Formats: sequence, C-alpha cells, structure tokens
Amino acid sequence: MKKVLVTGANGHLGYSLVKLLKERGYDVTAAVRNANDNGKTKALQKLGVKLVSADLSDRESLRKALAGQDGLFQVAAAFNLTAKDPQKEVVEPNIQGTRNIMEEARNAGIKKIVYTSSIAAVGTIAEGESPLNESSWNDSAKEPYAISKTLSEKLAWELAEKLGLNLVTILPGTIVGPQFAQPTSSLKLIQDILKGQLPFAPKMTFSYVDVRDVAMAHLQAYENPQAKGRYIATGETLSVSQVCKLVKEIHPKAKTTGKELPSFVVRAMPFLDALKHALTGLDRQINSAIVQDYLQRRQEYNSDRLTKEFQWKPMPIRKSLQETVDWMLSSSI
Repeated sequence: MKKVLVTGANGHLGYSLVKLLKERGYDVTAAVRNANDNGKTKALQKLGVKLVSADLSDRESLRKALAGQDGLFQVAAAFNLTAKDPQKEVVEPNIQGTRNIMEEARNAGIKKIVYTSSIAAVGTIAEGESPLNESSWNDSAKEPYAISKTLSEKLAWELAEKLGLNLVTILPGTIVGPQFAQPTSSLKLIQDILKGQLPFAPKMTFSYVDVRDVAMAHLQAYENPQAKGRYIATGETLSVSQVCKLVKEIHPKAKTTGKELPSFVVRAMPFLDALKHALTGLDRQINSAIVQDYLQRRQEYNSDRLTKEFQWKPMPIRKSLQETVDWMLSSSI
C-alpha cells in the first residue's frame, strides 16, 4: 500500500501531506492541474516526487494518474469567493469531481481512499449550544463552498457503498501553519492582520488546526486498518478578535486592535469587500453568504474520535500562528 496518489498536491494541505508521506517512505505521485507550471510545482519538485497533470473534471487524466496506485488521498477541491456563478464554478465542479475520481478509483482497483472533506460539511452552533461531532451535517449551509463540501462528501459515501470502496473522510478545521507558496483564504486573514487591513474584527468564531496535524490525521487514517467513517480534525476554537490579539502578541507591529465590530457593520462588509475587489483586483475575503453562515455563530467540535483511535494531538494554535507569521515574514508573503 506504499504507492499513493495525492490530488491537489500543490495546495497548502496537499504539499504538507506529500512531504509527510515522502518522509514516511511512500512512493508518492503528486497530481496538480498543470505539472509543467514550474512556478506552482517548484516546492514539490524539490521533494523529488513524481508529478502528473490531473484535473477532477477530466476522467482520462484521472485514469492515467491512478494507474498502478495502491491508495488515493483526494485533497483537491474548487474554492472561489469571486465566482460570478458559484453553482457552476464551485458547487457543481466539486460534486462532479468527486463522482469522477471515486468511479475512476474503483476502475483502477484502489485499495483505500482518504477523502478531504471539511468542518464546513458539519455546520456551526449558536452560543451556548453543544459542540458538534461526526454525526452532524451542514444541511442549512448558504455559502457555496460549504454547500459543495456537504454534498460532495455525502456523494462520496453513497458511491463508496455502491462501488464497494474502502473510504475514510477527514474533516479539517480552518487550516493555518507554514509551508505554503500562496496564502489560502484562511491564511489571508492572518496576512490582513499583519498588514493592518483588519483593524477591527467581525464577530465570528472559527475552529483552527495546523496543516501538519491535518496531514498526520490523513496518514493515520490511511495506515490504520480499523479506521472507518468520518473524522473531525481540528483544534482550538477562537474568535477572529482573539486571533487578531494573538497575532499582535506574536508580531507587535501588526496594526490591529482586535475589537469586535457591531453586527450591522459586518453585514455591510461584503459590499465594501466587493468594491475593493472591483477597484484593486485584490481577492475577495468575505461575501454575504459567509456573513449569513458565520456571523454570531461558532465553529465548535468534538475531535475525540481521532484522539482516542489514533492518539492524534494537535499542536497549540499559538505555536501554529507563530510559525505561520514567521513563514509569511520570511517569505515576504
């Protein structure tokens, strides 16, 4: 079971997972959309893994990438806050991509699949409610990515049962940590705090986890023959205000107060963010669906399954944030 394919290998999680697998002696094939794009594959090339071009929408490319593999880590997914048609650009590609790779994995005789879902597929709670666990599904999601992750993971389980596939899903929290070439949407929050672009904080609360801990959860799920079902992989729950203050402690030059904005101001932020995007071309950071799903809500979960079954223990988020900030400052990101 040492020959494995990792999709989305040049992403934040994908790279950390490829690096970990390589260190553990796996024969890793790293799948990216364009293996000839040296700018996006430079870090993977340094790891000395095999690079292949594969797109979840292209069955032929998946067929070639899966040939001869024992296992699959399905990490790749579409994410686009600036999508003009989120249904066609995010939701449908993630659902169809899941169908394509699951069916091609069956055809290739893949022995085990570890599928990256998200706590976005689990949901949020109101203040005072009990933490959620793997039995919960985010059927009320408004934000397109959360909708896509919920529907895609449900489809993965349907196909696994229908096709007789050995499937385990990992549901990471909001991922931070070093080892990235381009900041993800989650990391841009840290970047904005460092650059003084988030002087005040929206009243939102997220659950954070280091990318290396998520990679380890994937590896443990793959190596453990008793692994079964869904596994939430996340650590501490912090408000955006708390994150601002932690980053300020780590890097005192960060221009943020960490004070929370009134909710009516937060509801206007998507309009201002869209205006900034239109004028400057900078990536979107927030939209109305995010406000609907997360304003005055909490991402709070029980990760006991991973802890009890695999002795998984995520690092303190302050340590992860410290290394995230150090990476950004040293890389001029």
